[in-house]
Amino acid sequence: MRLAVIGATGRTGREIVSRALALGHDVSALARPGVALSTPPSRGSLVVVRGDIDDGGALRATLDKTDAVVMAIAQGLRLGSADLCRRGAASLLEVLEPESRLVAVSSYGAAETADATGYARMVRVAKPAVMRDKDAMEALIRASGTDWTIVRPARLNDSPGMGRYRVGADVRANLRSSIPRSDLAAYLVDATVSHRDSRAAVTITR
Repeated sequence: MRLAVIGATGRTGREIVSRALALGHDVSALARPGVALSTPPSRGSLVVVRGDIDDGGALRATLDKTDAVVMAIAQGLRLGSADLCRRGAASLLEVLEPESRLVAVSSYGAAETADATGYARMVRVAKPAVMRDKDAMEALIRASGTDWTIVRPARLNDSPGMGRYRVGADVRANLRSSIPRSDLAAYLVDATVSHRDSRAAVTITR
């Protein structure tokens, strides 16, 4: 299968690319200009397209001849990133074919999980602009005609993945919840390929 990865140069994006390649999928990755994207030898092939999320030409080139899309955009410390996820979703949906498979990374505490637990409330107090951006991104994706899945991880970390995690619409994250990026990437690739949790917003945590 050929997968497009939007946000491939972020820490989660790199894990997604590596996981997909290791499984033998071909990957077309949208990478920010000037940011290196290297992967270990793998069974799949990698094509890197340079551009930003607002670059329609780069998005179209990334999506060319792909079967599904994983979007993992993160605000990080980028200037002007207060609405980066919303803008990214809007730009992607503008060029994405209807009924395409789209799996997008959001965050626990977004949308209807905003007041679900103490963890969710804490995240919204600590990062209000980030979470409002996630809310807006999710709303755009839900309103689209794509075969979407929204994935809301608990706190992300870079510890080794164990291949064990809980995922589902009824899963809740608490103040001790976390998930390694490698385990998140494993689920994202699996869900993208298998159409698992189609048109559902799910939480993932260890």
